[in-house]
Amino acid sequence: MINRPIKIFISGDFAPQLRVNKVIQNKEFDKLYNDMLPLIKGADIAITNLEVPLIADGTPIAKTGPNLKAPINSIEAITYGGFNMVTLANNHIMDYGKEGLYSTMEICKNNNIDTIGAGSCLENAKKIKYKESEGKRIAFINVAENEWGTTQGSEPGANPLDEVGVFYSIREAKKNADIIILII
Repeated sequence: MINRPIKIFISGDFAPQLRVNKVIQNKEFDKLYNDMLPLIKGADIAITNLEVPLIADGTPIAKTGPNLKAPINSIEAITYGGFNMVTLANNHIMDYGKEGLYSTMEICKNNNIDTIGAGSCLENAKKIKYKESEGKRIAFINVAENEWGTTQGSEPGANPLDEVGVFYSIREAKKNADIIILII
């Protein structure tokens, strides 16, 4: 039996703001995805970078630049699109502190969406996510530039871009996977 190619779709920032948020609140998801929808839904693994925390209220952290967040029901647009994983290692995931991060992770979990690249501490944020497809085991590693939201130890946050740390993550992934994908 010949295995077919594995279809992996990875998109950039999903940040339901302004007119995109209006489309989502009106549940006009087809307008959001347009002709990309069949490509995303046709993928074995579909990933987007969730650039904002999903939280109802919350207190923004002190930082330069905007503090972004999206309504909790934005998850409906992600699930409608067929995404089954979101990357969280980015410069806005901690804009509403640990409450925003934990809210986002819980909402994703409740909607069967895997998360990668952030966690309650550095050890959890840098965990490698493994997925199986077509008889292959794929390892995903997600890191972000060192900004306001990266963790350096026991605090929650995004997995920081650390070349030495990434080297060791790749080395670990090579022992346990057939394919390794690093998302920065």
